[in-house]
Amino acid sequence: MKPSEITKGKIVPLYRVQGGKPPRASKKTINIDENGELTFDLSKEDAYVYIGSAEHMKYFAKKRTRIKESLSRILLESNMDRPVPEEAEVIVMYVPEWLPYLLMSIATTKDKNTHRLIPELADRRTPGDSYGICTWWIKILKEATVLAKKIEIQTYKDMIGVLINELNQAELENMREIDYDKIIKLLKRYDKYNPIPQEVKEKLCNRMPVFDQLLGEEKDI
Repeated sequence: MKPSEITKGKIVPLYRVQGGKPPRASKKTINIDENGELTFDLSKEDAYVYIGSAEHMKYFAKKRTRIKESLSRILLESNMDRPVPEEAEVIVMYVPEWLPYLLMSIATTKDKNTHRLIPELADRRTPGDSYGICTWWIKILKEATVLAKKIEIQTYKDMIGVLINELNQAELENMREIDYDKIIKLLKRYDKYNPIPQEVKEKLCNRMPVFDQLLGEEKDI
């Protein structure tokens, strides 16, 4: 099965807000290399990467930059070149919609995640959805990301760019193909030790037929 033979399906963004200044700083755990691929700066003590939805990103982008204005007020800002109180950055990862669905469907709370291999629900008292991922899931995120970009928030104009977050034609044309063979191997390894509910697998297959292999039924695509 060649990656080019697989359709990506609908693409959606996931976000990571990082940087800022203590005590509101967040470690820069995700970077983008010269080839446009994700790299991760992790330690044995802190092996989790936290990613989230657009609503969650907007909350933390304001928090890290210490912008006090409402989002609607920011959109009306007259001096777009005015610097934000504190600089931060947003990593945007464009992935197929099945990935956020899968994370949402199997994520658990930290107290139930004995071996810390299952995606965790994070920042549950803040807006939007947020997940902590490690091991297999970091590899799956890397393989599933068709486009990644970093937006540095230094001015209010940058903040507007984060809020709007539109892709240009060049970015659309540069989206990489996904190697679903690698992703399925990773999911099968995960499923062996942390079984994915059958209902979730079936819904996943309805979204992307290639995942029939997770049900033990390899089909031609």
